Amino acid sequence: MEERKTYIDKLAAQLNEWDAKINEMEAQTEKAEADMKLKYQQQIDKLKAQKKEADDKLKELKEASDTAWQEIKSGAEQSWSDLKLSIERALAEFK
Repeated sequence: MEERKTYIDKLAAQLNEWDAKINEMEAQTEKAEADMKLKYQQQIDKLKAQKKEADDKLKELKEASDTAWQEIKSGAEQSWSDLKLSIERALAEFK
């Protein structure tokens, strides 16, 4: 049970960190040239959708029974992996 709580807390903290990075990218988008704004906004919209999916997985983990949470954990890990990769790519492009 403690492993589950620690895992969920770790994921929640990571989501908060990624949310802050998405917000930073949004602020940079406001300063971008008009032609780049649309491109950046599309990336941000994609990141927000992926973050929502990760938020939903986190909620599932929190609400899952002790036996079911291990099964949900693998789906959550895939969502996290996808979101992490997308954020890293977007950050590289925003620089």
